[in-house]
Amino acid sequence: MKEAEPAEAAKEAALPETVTEQVESEESAESAGTVQLEADPVISETATVELTKKAESTKEPDESPADDEPKPAAAEADSDAAEGDSDAAADDGTPSRRSWILAAAALVLSVALVSATVWMTVQRNNIADQQAMGADYVQAAKQAMLNITNISADTAPDDINRVLAVTSGDLKNEYTTRKDDYAAIVKKAQVNAKGEIIEAALQSSDEHSAIVLVAVKQIVTNVGAEGQQQRQYRFKVTIARGDNGFTATSMEMVV
Repeated sequence: MKEAEPAEAAKEAALPETVTEQVESEESAESAGTVQLEADPVISETATVELTKKAESTKEPDESPADDEPKPAAAEADSDAAEGDSDAAADDGTPSRRSWILAAAALVLSVALVSATVWMTVQRNNIADQQAMGADYVQAAKQAMLNITNISADTAPDDINRVLAVTSGDLKNEYTTRKDDYAAIVKKAQVNAKGEIIEAALQSSDEHSAIVLVAVKQIVTNVGAEGQQQRQYRFKVTIARGDNGFTATSMEMVV
């Protein structure tokens, strides 16, 4: 038993050495593996460069179609430019729709202004004509009443003729038929009458006739009355407008 113990002791002493050698061998192997792994990145990097070159060489044939792809966009841009040029040419050659609308509006406005101006001018002329005609009616009535209310025994025939000159229609016929009798009465009574127009105004009128109100003051002397007699009358005189101008066709005394 004592001899076996030294043998086992020797075995156990030798075991650590064996273990140590094994550990050393494993460490050397790991070191070698590390060296190999450290060398591998170089190989990997080289392989990556080669793969990149191959990928570029394989992509080069496909790049030519890619270069051709922008061509439709360029063609579209050229087409748009051509259309823009054509539109610009059209704009330069013919007015735009807005210009036509503005021109039409300006034309309509001009026509409206001209029409309004013409209408206003016509209305103004019509008013002026009506006022002028009204003044002629009034003047004819005043003249007729002056001739009728002014008469003298010394000038009776001439005075009656002046009445006939400014009358027409029924009034003229009345004076014409009684002219001599009227002149004889004026001479016999030694009538001397002087008339004066106080006021005259147009009551109504149209293009053919008018009615004028006339206020008259008359101073009369005759052999049958002492001194002068002053009288005032108001007459409604009808004036006609005809070929002979403005003449009195009738007169009516009003209160």
